[in-house]
Amino acid sequence: MERDVSTRPMGDGETTLRWARWREAQTLAGFLIALGLVLWVRWAIRRAPDAAVALACFVATWLPVSNFISLNATVAEHWLYVPSAFLIAAIAFTFRDRSTPRVAIAIAASWMIFLAVQTARQQDYWHDQRTFVTETAARAGRGVRMLVNLGQIAAADGQDPEALALYHEALKMEPTLAVAHFNVATIAFRQKDYALTLDELSKAEASPLFHADALVLRAAIAEAQTGRPHIALLAQAADAAPRNWSICRRLPLKLAAIGKPNSAYEDILRQNNVRPYRADAWRLLGQIAEQLAQPAIAARAYGEAANRDTRDSYSRERLRALRSSL
Repeated sequence: MERDVSTRPMGDGETTLRWARWREAQTLAGFLIALGLVLWVRWAIRRAPDAAVALACFVATWLPVSNFISLNATVAEHWLYVPSAFLIAAIAFTFRDRSTPRVAIAIAASWMIFLAVQTARQQDYWHDQRTFVTETAARAGRGVRMLVNLGQIAAADGQDPEALALYHEALKMEPTLAVAHFNVATIAFRQKDYALTLDELSKAEASPLFHADALVLRAAIAEAQTGRPHIALLAQAADAAPRNWSICRRLPLKLAAIGKPNSAYEDILRQNNVRPYRADAWRLLGQIAEQLAQPAIAARAYGEAANRDTRDSYSRERLRALRSSL
C-alpha cells in the first residue's frame, strides 16, 4: 500500500496541521536513517568487509522497489524479503566485530524489538481486505489510491453508494484519475444509467490502461440498448489489449454464445498462434472444438491446456474421456 506524503487539506485545519507535522517528522526520520546507513557503510568498509558486502547487496536489492525508479505498482511485502535478509546479515556481521560501538548495538537491538512489537500489533490488520486498507489509510493518510481501494472493496460488497462517495472523494483530490472515473462508470452501468456511464468512460479511456476495458463496456451498453451484440467493439478491445486474456476471451465467448462457433474457433486459434502459453485459451478451444464435433482437435487442445497448467483437472478429465472414445 502506498503512503500519502502530501499535506493537502484533510478535515479541519487542526487535522491538516497535525498530519503535516507528522509527515515532516517522517521525512526527518528518513534522512537520519539514510545518514546512519552511510556512516555504517563507511565503518564497515574499514572494520567489517563482510558487513559492507551485505550492505551493498541490501542496497542493490532494495533500490529497484524503493520508488527511486517509478513502478506501475504499489509496494508488496514480499519485495522486502531479500533486502531484509541482506540487512539482517549485515547486522550479524557487524555485531561479530568486537570493535562495534555499544551505542550501535543498543540502537540495533531497540529497532529489532520495535519491529517485533509492531508485527505483533498489526496481525489483526490482515483479518480481511477492508480492515487492511482501512488501517493502512488511518496510519498513512487517505490518499487517492487508498480511497479507490476502499471504493473497490465497497463495490465488491454491493455497497454502491459508499463506493461512489469514495470515488468522488478521490476525484476531488485528483479530477483526472482514470481508475476512479472507470469505476464510477462500471457502477453506473450496473444501475443502467448509460448516459452517466458513457460520460465517465469518455474521461477514463483517455488513459491507455483503460482503453480496452472502456471498449468492452461500450459494447455491453450497445448490446443492452439494441439487444444485439457489438462484435466490432469486442474485436477492437482485443486488438487494443492483446496480452489481456480476460478481455481477449470475450470475443470468442460472445461468438460462441450467438451461434457462431466456427468464428469463435478461428479467433481463438489465431490468438493461440501468437500467444500459445495461455492454458485457459487452449481449454476454451477444446470446448468449442467439442461443440463442432471435432474430438481429435479438442483432445489436442485439452492436452496443451493440461501441459501449461498442472492444476487444470477439467482439461485432464476431458482429455481422458476423449481419448477413450477415439
